[in-house]
Amino acid sequence: MLFLLWILLVLPFSAWVVRKLSQVVRHPIFTRKNLTNNRPIVLDRRKRNEILANSFSPQKVEGQQFDAIIIGSGPSGMSTGSYLAKGGKKVLVLEQHDTAGGSCHTFLDKGYEFDAGHHYSPYMDPKIPTSVFIHAAVGGNIDFIQLMGYRKENQITTSEAFKSITERSPDMSVVLQFLTTDLTPGNLWSYPLWAFATAIMKGGSAYPKGGSSEYPFQMGCEIVERGGTVLVNANVEKIIMNSSNTKACGVIVKKGNKRTSIFAPIIVSSAGLAVTINDLLPSNIPKNSPWFEEMNKHLKFPGHSYFHAFVGLRGTVEELGLITHPLRSFATNEPMMERCEEMSFEEAMEAEIPMMMFLGCSGADPTSSLRNPGKCVVQLLMCASSKWFSQWEGGKPMHRDDEYEARKNAYGHKAIETMYRLYPQLEGRIDYLSFATEVTVHHYLNRKSGGYSKLALTPYKMSLEASLNLRPDTPIEGLFLTGEDTFIVAVITAILSGTITASRILNRNLILEGLVWHFYDKLRRRIFGDYSSQLPNKGEPHS
Repeated sequence: MLFLLWILLVLPFSAWVVRKLSQVVRHPIFTRKNLTNNRPIVLDRRKRNEILANSFSPQKVEGQQFDAIIIGSGPSGMSTGSYLAKGGKKVLVLEQHDTAGGSCHTFLDKGYEFDAGHHYSPYMDPKIPTSVFIHAAVGGNIDFIQLMGYRKENQITTSEAFKSITERSPDMSVVLQFLTTDLTPGNLWSYPLWAFATAIMKGGSAYPKGGSSEYPFQMGCEIVERGGTVLVNANVEKIIMNSSNTKACGVIVKKGNKRTSIFAPIIVSSAGLAVTINDLLPSNIPKNSPWFEEMNKHLKFPGHSYFHAFVGLRGTVEELGLITHPLRSFATNEPMMERCEEMSFEEAMEAEIPMMMFLGCSGADPTSSLRNPGKCVVQLLMCASSKWFSQWEGGKPMHRDDEYEARKNAYGHKAIETMYRLYPQLEGRIDYLSFATEVTVHHYLNRKSGGYSKLALTPYKMSLEASLNLRPDTPIEGLFLTGEDTFIVAVITAILSGTITASRILNRNLILEGLVWHFYDKLRRRIFGDYSSQLPNKGEPHS
C-alpha cells in the first residue's frame, strides 16, 4: 500500500521537480552574469538606433521562425521579450512608432532630447527584493541615480501623517489630495492600489543614468544578443487566428499599402486591453466570447488628462540652477483634478493653472551634458481637461488646424509664465519650445483621454472578478496580455508585469526564482563579504 502511494504521489512530484529544475539549469535567468552590469553606456546615437530605430521591412522577417511575437515595445513588452529570450525563445518585437520604448522612449529635436512619458521611478535598491526583477530584465545594465531619499522616522500610518500635516498647515490638504488622485479621482481610486504605489516609492525616487531610453535600449540588447529582433515602424493591423477563431497564430503588419503576415505560436499584446479587443482581434470574437464581454466591463478610462511643455534651454545645469528632483506647484486648495476637468478652456485661460509639475530632466542625469553639451531640457506637466482638445481626436500630429495650434500654444505659454515665476533665472534662456495635448499622448501612447493610465484604477480593478479576468493568459490559445492593464500603471510595475507574463508563457515561476536568488545572494554576501555580484545602484560610471 505504501509502495503504491509512493508511486502515485512521490514519483509525479519528483518528475515535476526534475522538469522545473532542468528548465532553470538549461536557461537560467537569475544568475550573477545576467544581473551584473557588464555593458558600457552607449552614447553614440547611431549605435543606439541599431536597437531602438531598426525600421521594419518584409525582408527582415522573411524565412525566420520566431517563437514569440510581441506587439508593442513599451516597458512591459520589452520586459516580456527580455525574459522570453533568456528563457530560450526567439523573440520578435513590433512597434508602430519610429522608435522603440513606448512611454520610455525619448525624442530628439533640434539638439534637445526629451522624455516622452517616464520622468522618474522608484529607487531600485538591491536590498529591495523586487529590484531583482528589474535588473534581470535589463541585464543589470542600468545605474539608478537616487533623487530623493525617505526618512525612516516618517514611516507612520497614512491617516496619522495626513492628520498631523493638515493640523499644522490646512492648505497642505491640496497637496495630499493630489498625491492620492493624480491618476484617478480619490473617490474612485482603489486604496490598495494607492498604498502599493506609495510603498514602492519608500526608498525614494530615481532616474536611470543615460536617460529613460536606457530601459528599452538595454532590454532590446538582451533580446537581440539572444537572436531576437526589435523592429519599429511596424503597425500591427490584426492578429491572425486559425479557421475556428480559437487560436492566435500570427500578426499582419501594415506598412504603406503593403501587408506582411508573420507567424509564431505565441502572440503577446502589450498594446492595452482596449486596443487588443477592439482593434487587433477579429470583430466577431468579442461578440461571441463571454470572456470578452466580461473584459469590456474594465474599459473605463481615467477622466482627466495632462498637458505637456517641452522646453530646451541654453546653458549648463549649474548655470541654469536646475533641480534634480520633480517639483509640484499648486495654485488652489480645491480638488484640482476634478476642477480642471469641469472647466471650459476659456475658464482655464482666465484662472491660474491648478497644478504644475516641473521636471529638470537634465539635472537628474549626469550623462545629459555628454550627449548634448551646452543644452538642457526641462518638462512641464499640467492637469487639463479631456474636453479641451477632444474635437481633434484621431488627427495626425503636425497636421491639425490653426484653431488647435492656437489653443495649444495659448495654454502652453501660460505654463511658461508660471515657470518664470517659479524660476526667474530661466527667462530669456529658452531656445526650443513644444507643446503636447491629450490627443498627442493618445496617438503615441494609446492612452485614452491623454491620462497616465489606460484603465481607471478603481476598486473594481482590484476585485476578485477583475483579478480572474485581467491576467496574462486568455481563452484564446497562444494569445497573452502584458502591461499595466494586467497590473498597475508605472514603468517599474510594467516591467514586473512582463515578468509575470513570461512566467506564464515559459511555465516557470520567475517570481519565486527571482526571490530565491535575491535571498541566496544576500545570504552569500553576508557570510563571505563578497559584494562583487551586488547589482548596480549608485550610478557609478561604467568601466
